[in-house]
Amino acid sequence: MNVGGFPTLDKTLEGLEVDASTPDIERRRREGNLKTVRAISAFEGVQPSKFAEEQAALCVNGDISSDEMCDRVVQHWTR
Repeated sequence: MNVGGFPTLDKTLEGLEVDASTPDIERRRREGNLKTVRAISAFEGVQPSKFAEEQAALCVNGDISSDEMCDRVVQHWTR
């Protein structure tokens, strides 16, 4: 429960039935997370590379997990 006594968003999403709209909810969540990361990066003066954007698109589409995306980007830049 949050401060107002309502369930958190994560708890609410856990209670949703799995149906055709669930992938859309997950995609929107991933898009929102990516939007936040881009905003923080812009605030810090960092522009994502083309490679990072390609990996982010794969993650938003659900082709790879966020952990896999991070691993790929780190490996790309530490070669």
